[in-house]
Amino acid sequence: MPLASTYKKSSNSSLGYQGVWKPFPKYVPQAVREHITATLQDAPGGMSMLLNSIEKDLEGRREWHEEAKSWGLDQHLLDGIKQDIFGLQRDLIRLGIIEQAIKRIVYDDRMKEVYLLLDELGEQGMKNFVDSAWNACLDYSKYREMLSKSKEINIEISKAASKLCSLLRRADEKGLDLPNEFNNICAVLANTSHIQEGIAKYNFQTCAEGIVKHKDAWCYPNLESMIKTIEKLARGHTPSITGPIGASIIRQRNDKNEYLRGFTWFLTEFHKITLTKKIKTAMAITASVVLEEDVGLDEVKKTQL
Repeated sequence: MPLASTYKKSSNSSLGYQGVWKPFPKYVPQAVREHITATLQDAPGGMSMLLNSIEKDLEGRREWHEEAKSWGLDQHLLDGIKQDIFGLQRDLIRLGIIEQAIKRIVYDDRMKEVYLLLDELGEQGMKNFVDSAWNACLDYSKYREMLSKSKEINIEISKAASKLCSLLRRADEKGLDLPNEFNNICAVLANTSHIQEGIAKYNFQTCAEGIVKHKDAWCYPNLESMIKTIEKLARGHTPSITGPIGASIIRQRNDKNEYLRGFTWFLTEFHKITLTKKIKTAMAITASVVLEEDVGLDEVKKTQL
């Protein structure tokens, strides 16, 4: 069943969705109820509208892919459409995970103690807390894989650039005939189809002046020097990811710890909440609810070191 189909409005005053959601337990603060209802509702920014939009886009991409195959389009373009489809499918899965996390936060009796501990935060702070709890539900493994592949591709680019520099140097040393444009990067740019129209408005002198200036003299870098720069940049680059994902995957893989670090990032960096002992205790209980496994206060503290 499509995820969006679980968000059908009903006339009751609970979460507003029949067939899946029951009335809120009495201990859930009104501010939290309103925030969760707004998160799920069929309105701009609501999960229901987002799910419907993703499913519509997914259906369109699938139809486009079938049409593109019948047209005999280049395999590279077909692969690009496939990647769009995979990305939309991942988005649906993540929203489904968030939906389940919200259900647990709403209906698990252990949250009654959490709301008592969060009393010091006020209404907005409580909303920010539960928002952080479900937003930390990310598939961190795919980002670890992305970082690993980024490191590999940077190494490959560096090696390929180094080899190309070596070939250009060998040709130059032996006086072999190469395109004259190789001696001036501006000429290479001027012959690049994607930017010919823009470059055509300028002559090579203007183009060079817009690229580099060294000790008050305009420089005309050749192709080899530019590729050397690419090699150096790729070799020296350390791939990284910022935000809650970067904060979560900085250490050895552990699903529980990754969630806790993401939870911490949303609370402290995004919502600027100070983690008192009460807040940390509330985090441990909430993480136990969301992850469906025991999380102790000491574990919360360790991930914040």
